[in-house]
Amino acid sequence: MHAPHVAPDNTTWEGKLFTSLRALLKALRLQARLAEASGGDWRAVVDSLRPHANRLWLGLSAADQRRFFRHLRTYWEAHRHRMAPQVAKVIEGLAQQGRLRLHAGRVKVLFWDEEGADVEIKLRGRFGRVVLRVNRVINCTAPESDYRMLTHPLWRNLFARGIAVAGLIGLGLRTGPEGQLVNAEGEPSPSVFTLGVTRIGTLFETTSVEEIRAQAAALASRLLSTTCMLHTRTAIAAPNIHYDARIRCVSNEISARSSISAVPKAKVI
Repeated sequence: MHAPHVAPDNTTWEGKLFTSLRALLKALRLQARLAEASGGDWRAVVDSLRPHANRLWLGLSAADQRRFFRHLRTYWEAHRHRMAPQVAKVIEGLAQQGRLRLHAGRVKVLFWDEEGADVEIKLRGRFGRVVLRVNRVINCTAPESDYRMLTHPLWRNLFARGIAVAGLIGLGLRTGPEGQLVNAEGEPSPSVFTLGVTRIGTLFETTSVEEIRAQAAALASRLLSTTCMLHTRTAIAAPNIHYDARIRCVSNEISARSSISAVPKAKVI
């Protein structure tokens, strides 16, 4: 649950590299213990990792990245994306009234009939299961991140033609540093880009507004500056502190209208 805490020290992780997921987890736990020993809070430690998460993630091996998603992702998300106290209070009240029951585990089987469904849940741990009789099943586990499983024509076409390939751990799309789709030959596309949740796996922090805003500003700067370089003498990108990318193309030869009409086509998905 979220709670007031001191501002994170974002310099804690500057310049640090870890040879394994185990080493990174050990360092994170150490920082949490040190924070609590000095009267602080583990929440500030988790928040301090955010600006460095993608750099540290890219330093892990594919095996460690898969290991994280298999064993640690749910624990991390519970600590990183914390519940508001007001929401926690409502949930606690529903549980006390017997209107809400929580089961930690995985849905294994659904058996539907005309009146509802029997849901078999494998409980967390080595053994144990529970079968619930319910009227409705609502999936709140977030959208599918393995785009190879989707049936939309766009995704089928991108994968069939080799324009897009899954990320190294099977999630999201394999992308270049600026969001270019990497094709089946390992080549970054010059004209097809993506941003946000589709880059999960290649990046670690890529689903919140702050990261998406930064990616959008960087991509806009790259596309517009490329256009200016092709059709003018100078391209100046001047993003401010809030990632508000203000692009100014300076040209003594052609008008802004002709520059815009000559923009090479670029696709963003």
